[in-house]
Amino acid sequence: SGLLERNPQSSALVLNARWQPISPLDSGALGTAWEQLLQDRRQHDLDKPFRPVAPNPRLLGRIGPLFLNGTTLHTGVIISIAEVDQLNQQRTVGLWALMGLLILLSILLTLVFLQSRGAERRELQQKRRSKLQARHLEKVMVEREVLDREVHHRVKNNLQVVSSLLNLQAQRI
Repeated sequence: SGLLERNPQSSALVLNARWQPISPLDSGALGTAWEQLLQDRRQHDLDKPFRPVAPNPRLLGRIGPLFLNGTTLHTGVIISIAEVDQLNQQRTVGLWALMGLLILLSILLTLVFLQSRGAERRELQQKRRSKLQARHLEKVMVEREVLDREVHHRVKNNLQVVSSLLNLQAQRI
């Protein structure tokens, strides 16, 4: 009700069980709208439900029952549609801003995903290269051992040939 008291584009009204105002009517356009709504209500059967129609199409009104300690009162509110439009416009701007943030967040998440996927791919390639280098190094080591054994064998054979030649020479002398 604080919002209604501060805002001249809104008006609240409390009615007794016979649909007579308990609080004073506004003196402006909203007061005139209330008078017309109450006049319409008096033309209808008081025991049947009543849905008010504001005389000004830029106003929106609603009256509802309020049960208080066995007494039936009626409370009503009339607001300017301009306020509703303004709230809707603010919400629309907020929704667009939120949608923009969600799009930005999805783009950032996509970039992070692609970057992490690229890092995983580079890591996998590095592991493959490391395995390939390890296999190549192992193969080179095996070949080197074979070559070392071959060199050792040839040196041994050459030493035996030299030893045999020296023995032959020694026997001649």
